[in-house]
Amino acid sequence: MKGHLDKKQLEEEYKVDDLRELAKSLGLSPDGRKTELVERIAAAEVDVSDDDEQQAADANVSETDTTVEVIVTQTYKDLQRDITQHAGDTFEVTKERAAQLIEAGVAKAAE
Repeated sequence: MKGHLDKKQLEEEYKVDDLRELAKSLGLSPDGRKTELVERIAAAEVDVSDDDEQQAADANVSETDTTVEVIVTQTYKDLQRDITQHAGDTFEVTKERAAQLIEAGVAKAAE
């Protein structure tokens, strides 16, 4: 399901550095102040999963693993890796990066 991230939650729960990383993971510019980042991220359309699906995806990211495999659920421009990731692509990332991608709604943990 398509939707938008909650602006109030972005403002209250994220620091500027976290917003910059989230913006990058969504293929958005990481430049600007916190309010600009929140506006940009909140305006971006993302896949929104229900809480049960999100919790299940988060459970697949083990705390003991250093990398995890993710499956792209929505095509996006990965600015960190300078590549466009397409739906269905699989690749390994750190558990922190996996959590960012899952939270952004562009990937899920591989089973």
